[in-house]
Amino acid sequence: MVRAPDLTDPAWQDRVTDSYIAETIRKGRNQMPAFDLPDQVVSGLVQRVRASRAR
Repeated sequence: MVRAPDLTDPAWQDRVTDSYIAETIRKGRNQMPAFDLPDQVVSGLVQRVRASRAR
Protein backbone atom coordinates (compact mmCIF):
# COMPACT_ATOMS: atom_id res chain seq x y z
CA MET A 1 0.00 0.00 0.00
CA VAL A 2 1.29 3.46 -0.92
CA ARG A 3 1.63 5.86 2.00
CA ALA A 4 0.94 9.30 0.64
CA PRO A 5 0.13 12.40 2.67
CA ASP A 6 -3.46 13.60 2.89
CA LEU A 7 -3.28 16.59 0.56
CA THR A 8 -6.46 18.02 2.10
CA ASP A 9 -5.01 18.05 5.65
CA PRO A 10 -4.68 21.67 6.84
CA ALA A 11 -1.57 20.82 8.90
CA TRP A 12 0.13 19.37 5.81
CA GLN A 13 -0.97 22.36 3.71
CA ASP A 14 0.57 24.72 6.30
CA ARG A 15 3.88 22.82 6.29
CA VAL A 16 4.55 22.73 2.55
CA THR A 17 5.21 25.53 0.09
CA ASP A 18 3.86 25.84 -3.42
CA SER A 19 7.42 25.32 -4.65
CA TYR A 20 7.64 22.01 -2.77
CA ILE A 21 4.39 20.79 -4.34
CA ALA A 22 5.52 21.88 -7.81
CA GLU A 23 8.92 20.22 -7.39
CA THR A 24 7.26 17.00 -6.26
CA ILE A 25 5.05 17.01 -9.36
CA ARG A 26 8.03 17.68 -11.64
CA LYS A 27 10.59 15.35 -10.05
CA GLY A 28 8.43 12.75 -8.33
CA ARG A 29 8.93 11.41 -4.82
CA ASN A 30 9.11 7.87 -3.47
CA GLN A 31 6.71 5.83 -5.64
CA MET A 32 5.20 8.86 -7.40
CA PRO A 33 6.73 9.25 -10.85
CA ALA A 34 8.01 12.52 -12.26
CA PHE A 35 5.79 14.41 -14.68
CA ASP A 36 7.24 16.54 -17.48
CA LEU A 37 4.47 19.12 -17.73
CA PRO A 38 4.36 22.76 -18.85
CA ASP A 39 4.74 25.36 -16.10
CA GLN A 40 1.11 26.46 -16.51
CA VAL A 41 -0.15 22.95 -15.91
CA VAL A 42 2.03 22.47 -12.82
CA SER A 43 0.85 25.83 -11.48
CA GLY A 44 -2.76 24.78 -12.03
CA LEU A 45 -2.18 21.50 -10.21
CA VAL A 46 -0.64 23.34 -7.26
CA GLN A 47 -3.70 25.61 -7.14
CA ARG A 48 -5.94 22.55 -7.28
CA VAL A 49 -4.13 20.95 -4.33
CA ARG A 50 -4.45 24.19 -2.37
CA ALA A 51 -8.16 24.43 -3.18
CA SER A 52 -8.73 20.93 -1.80
CA ARG A 53 -7.79 22.02 1.75
CA ALA A 54 -10.21 20.57 4.28
CA ARG A 55 -12.24 23.06 6.26
